[in-house]
This record gives sequence, C-alpha cells and structure tokens, in this order.
Amino acid sequence: MRKSHEQAFIDGYKPAVLSLKRNPFFEQFIQYPHISPFNSEPESYIFFQSDHLKKEYEQRLRKAEGIFQYHCIIGQTLGFPQRSVEFFAQAREILEKMGEYPEQEKLHEIGVIWAGFYFSSHVDFFDQEVRWLWDRYIHPKAQGDLLDIRVGNKFYTINFGDIDSLHQLELEARKQLGLVTV
Repeated sequence: MRKSHEQAFIDGYKPAVLSLKRNPFFEQFIQYPHISPFNSEPESYIFFQSDHLKKEYEQRLRKAEGIFQYHCIIGQTLGFPQRSVEFFAQAREILEKMGEYPEQEKLHEIGVIWAGFYFSSHVDFFDQEVRWLWDRYIHPKAQGDLLDIRVGNKFYTINFGDIDSLHQLELEARKQLGLVTV
C-alpha cells in the first residue's frame, strides 16, 4: 500500500494538505495552521506545515488573476512539481471555458504516485518531474517509497532513485501512447 498524502503531511515533508472535516486524520491536522472553508465546500480545510506557508499562500492567492493562477498557487502550495501544476491548471482553465476536459491532455496524461504525492503529469516531462520530487523531498520517510506511474490503464513500479528505469519507462510510455513508432 502506498503512503497517503495525509501521512506525508504528518511525516513533515508535504508542505500542505487539503482535507474535509470527516477525514480520519482531521484530529491530527487541526493542530496545524489552516484555512476553512477551502474552496466552496463548507467543511473543507487546507492545512499548512507552518504559519509562514499559510501567510505566503494567502498573499499569493489575493494577487491571483483567473482560474489558471488560482490552480497554480494551490498546486505549488501542496508541493507538486511546477510543470505538472501548470499542465493541470491549463486543463482546468480549458474545462472551465469549454465545459469538458481537453481530449489532447487526456491522451498524453501520465499519473504519478510517490511518497504521498498523487498528481497528473505529461508524457513530455513526467520523468523530469519525478526527478524533481526525488531531489526536493529528501526525507527518510519518503526516500524508500516506490514510485508508481500510470500510463493509460497500466501501472509501472520503479524503485526510488532508479533513473535508468525511469528513462526506460518514459520510452515505453511514448510507445504505449502511440507517440513513437516501433
């Protein structure tokens, strides 16, 4: 079983976490700096590792213009890699304008799961985003965790820090998504 984003937050390396009041971790979370309601859900919260992170988030959010910036700020605050945050925010912006998720984005989407971080990335840069995670979250409770990558409906598992396997998976993902001819 993979580590939850809640546990990554409690372990101290995930900078922020979203939660509802009914979450089993809520009683542990409530001691952390937080904002509620988060978004429009009345019993929703965003918890931060420190008051500094909370204040920084609030300042950045006040300056945000549009849904793209809004989602970028949330994604960055939650500790996700920049390009994947922008990939998600752009898709949300298109969804808001067009009423449906962009088909092109679905075709190139790669799921990344590691040490309590669960997010969508893009086939063109998911390997760089994984390396960024491994370099950024140098924490004993994160480094031993396996990496799971979803390409379409298929899952692949890679050991922490195994750059060669990550590169091989990037090539395999391109083949599976029909972006490279064999």
